[in-house]
Amino acid sequence: MATEAPRAHGGLVVDIGGTKVAAALVREGEIAARARLDTGDRPADVLASDIVSAARQLVQRAAVSLEAVVVAVPGTIDRKAGVVVSAANLPFCNFPLSAALSHRLGDVRVILEDDANCGAVGEASAGAAGKLRDLVYITLSTGIGMGAVMGGELVVGAHGSAGELGHVTVAPGGRLCGCGRRGCLEAYASGRAIASLGSELLTAKSGSLLAASVAGAAEVTAQAVIGAAERGDGDCLEIIDNAHSRIVDAVRMLQFVIDPEVVVLGGGLMASTFFNGRLLGAFRSQLGGAGPGPLVRPSVCGDDSVIVGAMHILSVALGNRDGDEARERP
Repeated sequence: MATEAPRAHGGLVVDIGGTKVAAALVREGEIAARARLDTGDRPADVLASDIVSAARQLVQRAAVSLEAVVVAVPGTIDRKAGVVVSAANLPFCNFPLSAALSHRLGDVRVILEDDANCGAVGEASAGAAGKLRDLVYITLSTGIGMGAVMGGELVVGAHGSAGELGHVTVAPGGRLCGCGRRGCLEAYASGRAIASLGSELLTAKSGSLLAASVAGAAEVTAQAVIGAAERGDGDCLEIIDNAHSRIVDAVRMLQFVIDPEVVVLGGGLMASTFFNGRLLGAFRSQLGGAGPGPLVRPSVCGDDSVIVGAMHILSVALGNRDGDEARERP
């Protein structure tokens, strides 16, 4: 009677975003299979169950014995407890995500990390910093996150919440942010904010280029606003340029506070050549005047920055199965 071939050992990395979840099954250091699902408006436990279902399918497809999982989440996390304390663009509030996934996947080890931290590790390990050692990675997507590698070490802070650049105040008393506060950078320059500003513009000016581009669509998207700006809609261009100015101001603040050598820009919004080029132009024209500033570069890894960083953390975890999660070097 034929016996089943032994399965290779491997792990899973999961990038949970405000609009999508990307998962990759890793075998012998390489991605063996991928899956993607919409985040949608699922409650936390339903989203966790859907991630488990996708993981099981990947494990079956790649014939891997799952040993560990690294989950990247945009929010405040308690790494030791495996709890997502809060996440402005996700349904997590003091949710025990590690336990929810581990139990359903056969009690495998689950490591939580901030998504932008994973992105910073990914960009550093992929060479975005070159020979430089102080790198900041900013993800511009549904929300805005930041991770920093300084002196070759990932910066997490005393309470694990370093890098919440999206929730620094750039307009006191300004627009309401998803975190519940007003005037955050994320309320002006994130994908969700750009879409919301576009929706408000539609209400005020129904005859705009934006109106023509979203006719029949269920909702206004950031991509639609960016597209209308690229086609010459002045109001949409103002939304984009204002977002860029806020981002430049936030990086100028970082320049004063931590003085990074390199700032790497990634996330879904940077996939637009128009948005990308105009933002880099804003940095060239606006950043400076306070001594030498950081180099500003687009992501090396593109959409995979978080996945690549999570893979690095996974490889360290699998190499240190009996040890605690240390602050790994990229």
